[in-house]
Amino acid sequence: MLTFLAAPNGRVLVTALVELEGCEPVIFATGATKLTNDTRTWMAPGVATLGVPFDGNALAVTVLKTAGSHWNLAAYTFSSP
Repeated sequence: MLTFLAAPNGRVLVTALVELEGCEPVIFATGATKLTNDTRTWMAPGVATLGVPFDGNALAVTVLKTAGSHWNLAAYTFSSP
């Protein structure tokens, strides 16, 4: 879960939830909309699900780079049998 703020300790602009299982979506919520692992919150107003199906990992890498993170998701790749 990544939270993008307008300024340090400022208001929440966007929250991104990166799921690396299933269809690997990246879910974005605007403003103070709360995201959880409960998929019902993914359909709320102001929420967009991107990277489906199965492109979430590549999109998550882009989101992390945009946030300035150097987190390597390669260790978290999920492959189906």
